[in-house]
Amino acid sequence: MLFTTIEFQIFFIVVSTLFYALGFFNKHRTALFLLTIASLFFYSYWNIKFLPLILVSIGCNLNFGWLLTYKIAKPKIRRAILIFAIFANLAFLGFFKYANWLILAVNSTGTHLPLINYALPLGISFYTFTQIAFIVDAYQRKTDDLNPLRYLLFVTYFPHLIAGPILHHKEMMNQFESKTLSKINLLNIQQGFILFAIGFMKKILIADSLASVVTKYYDTGVALDFWSSWISSLAYTFQLYFDFSGYTDMALGLSLMLNIRLPYNFNSPFKARSLSEFWRRWHITLSRFLRDYIYIPLGGNKYGARREYFAVIVTFALGGIWHGAGGHFLIWGLLNGLGIAIERAWHRKYPAKNNWVAWAMTFLFVNITLIFFRAHSVGDALNVLRGLVDVNSILTFGSSNIPTPDLAWIGSHLEWILFLPTQLAINLPYVALIIICFGTTFFGKNSQEIVASYSKTRLMPLMLVGYFFALAWSITKTEQIFLYFNF
Repeated sequence: MLFTTIEFQIFFIVVSTLFYALGFFNKHRTALFLLTIASLFFYSYWNIKFLPLILVSIGCNLNFGWLLTYKIAKPKIRRAILIFAIFANLAFLGFFKYANWLILAVNSTGTHLPLINYALPLGISFYTFTQIAFIVDAYQRKTDDLNPLRYLLFVTYFPHLIAGPILHHKEMMNQFESKTLSKINLLNIQQGFILFAIGFMKKILIADSLASVVTKYYDTGVALDFWSSWISSLAYTFQLYFDFSGYTDMALGLSLMLNIRLPYNFNSPFKARSLSEFWRRWHITLSRFLRDYIYIPLGGNKYGARREYFAVIVTFALGGIWHGAGGHFLIWGLLNGLGIAIERAWHRKYPAKNNWVAWAMTFLFVNITLIFFRAHSVGDALNVLRGLVDVNSILTFGSSNIPTPDLAWIGSHLEWILFLPTQLAINLPYVALIIICFGTTFFGKNSQEIVASYSKTRLMPLMLVGYFFALAWSITKTEQIFLYFNF
């Protein structure tokens, strides 16, 4: 169940109604149990075959946490358990995400190993990273609440399960323990709905509307010209942002309507004026995880510039591989790591500039590197990159080059539209939407700022209208896309 489906929204209404009914009768523990069962049902709805996998993962990690927190005192044994637990989690993740990719790599040398026939378990990257963070926190004795019910809910909690944010154990346990958790809080319900409605509109009206032009150019394999490359790459940059940030807004809103606050995950990343600032604003909980559990253990900035640059590049390379198997993900990670290393080296000699040039350079770098993130292979990414610099195709005209499906809306505007380059003419609606995306992400307030700064009595009618409009729009679509489903 995607958050944008009617089935999920009916599911949420039923769960939240029962949740607050139990709170009315002061059945706090039963309310937690309800959320846990609802989360397991939500996960099983996709494919019940994956339920035993997540339960085994939860059981093993809860026992690792118990050993590290209570049972083992000797430092060497505790460290050995920590290393084994992290390795076991990464091996579990690696088998499902990378086994077939490694088999294909080996087969390219002439062998004929059979591929493993399985689907990628839902949310495996997010719940594995969440539990690795828990294991490290247990090793550092930052947590001592190992109640099995609360831990099971912590990992499977359905608003965050398939797309994050990546949670810390200590962020959630106090909230689960609160005796007022299942009591009706009208302000939380109001703010939560506004967040959900904003995310719902971002996902349905913007991200899904950009999806078709992205698919048309990235997935055909044909050579792209200047306009098709720039339009498709910019469309994907905004599709990814509005898809993922929209889904995160929905997660935060749903959770807030249940009186649970998830960590903030986006803070207007396209306003960033440096690559380092961008990564402090984009997918904040993943950046935090990579910083705390990879970058800092590698030395961070404590041992000189060279060690710092090495730690940055390795951290982002691993972050790229985390997103998926394939050389294009590794290249995307390495480019970001190298970009930050070069940026830090430059700023050591020259002060950072906080102007529109710094913003433009940051945005262009992000847009270009995301081409590798979206492409199915390095070759497909290079195809788009070649188009970006194909200045000879900037002035390419001719109605004979317009595909038949596009003639439907172009026909009535044919007299003036033929004065535009062909690919620009074909994609004018998407160009207009991209311009709107630029305006809203750079000049507009983000969802958290909207919730904080506007009167709820003014916002609620607007959000209700927007929500029902987006809902009606979504019903007319035969398929719904969620980009981070693959991660």
